[in-house]
Amino acid sequence: MPLSLPVLLALAAGVGCARPRPATEVAWTRPEYFDPATLHGEPAVGRARQEWYAATLSSLLEPSFLELARRPGQTYRFLWLRHWHAPLSVRVSRVGDQAVADLRVLERPSAAGPSRLRARRRVVLDAQDWTGLLDHLQAAGFWTAPTRDPHDQLGPEGARWVIEGLDEGRVHVVDRFSPDDPAVVALGLYMVGLAGLTVPPREVY
Repeated sequence: MPLSLPVLLALAAGVGCARPRPATEVAWTRPEYFDPATLHGEPAVGRARQEWYAATLSSLLEPSFLELARRPGQTYRFLWLRHWHAPLSVRVSRVGDQAVADLRVLERPSAAGPSRLRARRRVVLDAQDWTGLLDHLQAAGFWTAPTRDPHDQLGPEGARWVIEGLDEGRVHVVDRFSPDDPAVVALGLYMVGLAGLTVPPREVY
């Protein structure tokens, strides 16, 4: 059953949600997530963006696609960095005939500083769900789309839509700022929906 984000966060104390780590638990070591050169042609901008995305994915306890590329299967991830809302990620994976969607949400917006994992949820998908994802990927021209859009208009408010794909060792990234391409928007929201989360239209930007 789809849940709104407030309802999901209200369940954070329940099963499947993040809990404080015991003092004896080994700390999370941040892997490499992106090659900065793929994110922006200007090295300084690419490094800054890579650091931002990597820090967020690390806080979400998300794996690196550069490391997952050594394993079989297909995986897609949507990292949604909205100015006024807490970062979230949805990772949809398939190995063999089994597919799942993993949703993770941080406590507060990126602009508020470092944050911790607030909630997470896993949903088992069926064949129709997976076929729908492939249809959205094709409609968005994901595998042939450039990683960065030279026409991106950055502003003080908005959102980064970072969509990664991994297919049997091949990795691709599409990074957009508040995209106006309806196919890219539909792809991101479809992935969010697969994880059972509904987002009000006023929070989509």
